[in-house]
Amino acid sequence: MQGRLKKVIMFFSLSIIAAGLMYFNSPLGKLVGDVKVFYIPAGKYYVNGGDPSNLNWEHPPLAKYLIGLSVEYLGSVFYVSLLVVFLGLLYFWFLLRDVTGNPVLSLLVVLSMCLDGVFLEVSTSGILDVFMVSFSVPALYYTVKYVFVDGKDKYLIVAGIFSGLSIACKWSLIPLVLIMLTFSMYAMFNRMGVSKKSMLKVIFREMTFIAVIFI
Repeated sequence: MQGRLKKVIMFFSLSIIAAGLMYFNSPLGKLVGDVKVFYIPAGKYYVNGGDPSNLNWEHPPLAKYLIGLSVEYLGSVFYVSLLVVFLGLLYFWFLLRDVTGNPVLSLLVVLSMCLDGVFLEVSTSGILDVFMVSFSVPALYYTVKYVFVDGKDKYLIVAGIFSGLSIACKWSLIPLVLIMLTFSMYAMFNRMGVSKKSMLKVIFREMTFIAVIFI
């Protein structure tokens, strides 16, 4: 029990350190790309009751809702971007830790990213890719847990939720989600004892259906 408590205390302590490094090394308020011209006006429009199909409909609305809320109530896209990026880095550490088996080295990689000026400048600027990638890292982490660890349904459910959040920020993640879905279906059928021929038929049919619906 005491060992578990020490791990929890260490985890939160290191999380606070990482968040502090990100905050104090980030260029507050610096906008990149189309954020100022398109995403902030769209986000404020959505938050105030506007129809997403009337403004910047080219991209899904979730990230722009978050941007709008941050600008309306906190005065900048910086804070919501920082929070979302921290989530992505946290799961990136989990993923590196599980893959390498070395939590210290994995943590050093993440902390080095927290000190990189270019990474922080882009990550806290409010571009949609930041939200998309930050939600995709937890999706990838739970997919890996489901496919390669123990196949618990809860991992697949959480991976699906984060995949949906990623796609709701930008369509660009759909190919990666389809790849993760293919691996998950393969692992599921393999554990059920389904033959590879039947497995490939089902996967091909489902991927074709999804592609047709998307088009």
